[in-house]
Amino acid sequence: MQAWNQADVGSIVASYQTPCFVFKSGRLLLHVDEMSKARYFAGLVDGTRTELSMGARWHRRHFRAERLGQSSALVTVRGTFERPDGTALEDYFDSYLLGLVDGSWGFLGDTVHDGAPVEAAP
Repeated sequence: MQAWNQADVGSIVASYQTPCFVFKSGRLLLHVDEMSKARYFAGLVDGTRTELSMGARWHRRHFRAERLGQSSALVTVRGTFERPDGTALEDYFDSYLLGLVDGSWGFLGDTVHDGAPVEAAP
């Protein structure tokens, strides 16, 4: 969250492995090199710069992590992008596949879920 709240594109890009993917609105976006990855995330950050400069912040509301063996994990996050008065500008629900590559954890891919999350049955 800190990198997103500071509009730190370099740190955001570095947290994703290359290649990586984003699955959003039924489209698979492949980022096979650093340039395509940087362009994609810079575009996302640029869309929030004005609100960030006026005090809006990303907040994590729900976080769930599941280890998938020794070198991978699945993390699901529900969060918001809010103005200082609490007005939600964005409500997001994403799942991330993480992998341990060369001794460091990084994002392999991101699925942006459409609509509200469905609660798992007990």
